[in-house]
Amino acid sequence: MTDFRENPMPEPIAFWRAAPPVMRGILLMCVGTLFFTAMHVLVRYASREVPPLQIAFLRNIFGVFVFIPLLLSGGVTFLRTERLGLHAVRGLLNVVAMLMFFSALAITPVARITALSFTAPLFTAVLSVVFLGERFRIRRWTAIV
Repeated sequence: MTDFRENPMPEPIAFWRAAPPVMRGILLMCVGTLFFTAMHVLVRYASREVPPLQIAFLRNIFGVFVFIPLLLSGGVTFLRTERLGLHAVRGLLNVVAMLMFFSALAITPVARITALSFTAPLFTAVLSVVFLGERFRIRRWTAIV
């Protein structure tokens, strides 16, 4: 019989540090997807009694509470940027997208919203060509589609 005290399991932090970056990225995406799915279901459930605008407001308020410990521990130096205007536009687009998404969740079945959200890579590819000047060859387009 094996004595587990002689050969302890690696600590989660040691496992995380030993994992290749690709594996860590995959794990983070899986956990993030799980949290986004839970959020979508909760938004759908809450929208029965609370308007989407209020749900979005509360989501952002709770996000600030999560962000405050980072600010208190490290200050605001990591927030310094030379492209404040670009970040402001991105933030505005994010707020509008969140409000539209939450409104859609309130009136449309979650399965349909999820299916429609799978079109995001198509829009991202087209907009990256238009705004960023990226070049897409046929192999990349076929991979996206």
